Amino acid sequence: TGCRAGGSRPFVRNEQLQLRDALVDWSSQERGIDAIFVVTTSWDDGHSLDLRIADLLDEHDLKGTFYIPRDYLKPRLTDRKIMELSRRHEIGAHTITHPMLREIPLFEAEREISESKLWLETLLDSEIQMFCYPHGSHDESITNAVRRAGFRGARTTKRFCITRPPSPYEMNTTVHLYPPTPTGRGWLALSWPPPVLGLLPSLHPPRPPPLLRDYL
Repeated sequence: TGCRAGGSRPFVRNEQLQLRDALVDWSSQERGIDAIFVVTTSWDDGHSLDLRIADLLDEHDLKGTFYIPRDYLKPRLTDRKIMELSRRHEIGAHTITHPMLREIPLFEAEREISESKLWLETLLDSEIQMFCYPHGSHDESITNAVRRAGFRGARTTKRFCITRPPSPYEMNTTVHLYPPTPTGRGWLALSWPPPVLGLLPSLHPPRPPPLLRDYL
């Protein structure tokens, strides 16, 4: 959820709309208009259990963006389940094979980016506007490739950020839930930044919000 500056009523939107709100926020700040505070949830890699996450989001009236690479996880969500998920939440592109984009030739990175968009748009018969950099790996050339492919914005994996991102193609994270081992086995770890605790004084000691606590 998120709320507008000045204590107006909270609102819930998916990341596709939140990007638009963020763009309005940047323009509004330059013109001296009250800023918009936006919070988004996003989920990477298209694991077959993502439908469980979607059910929990629905239960709490939240929206999520699910970034799905085509040929990475086994098992991943089937095409049919991706179509089902897209009717409830936003789907974002996450390359084809989930490579470190800065460590492969630029032409291969461009192909990974553009073909992931084409795959999802063909499958879902709708525009895919958001991209997520695998492992957060990006630089100026990768960001430009994402822009040229037609995405409106992209999410990184930089944590502990609560300020406006410098660009819609560098949307950072605040709270990061991730597997602690390369194989993805074991307990999930929660990264909860100290600045957020200052905004939420009731969370002492820090606890995940209800949705994440239920998932754990």
